[in-house]
Amino acid sequence: MNKLHVHFSCGFSTDGEVISSMRRDVNVLIFLNIKKPLEDGIAFYINSDNKVILTEGIDSVVPVDYFQKIESWPNMLPVHF
Repeated sequence: MNKLHVHFSCGFSTDGEVISSMRRDVNVLIFLNIKKPLEDGIAFYINSDNKVILTEGIDSVVPVDYFQKIESWPNMLPVHF
């Protein structure tokens, strides 16, 4: 499958607000520093129906430079990279 967008969620699967984009069986969360990619001209779109945040990133990838933090889920332990 050739996906053109990277999908992000605007919340956690357990908070009742997330309709899609975040699977309930994930074991790692990646938090994005949204300000940095926006300042670099990377566009983000919010789907009004399900609040999924989409981006084309750079060649369909969001570089690790834009990550704010990575945590294991559900224990929320920091993952070092």
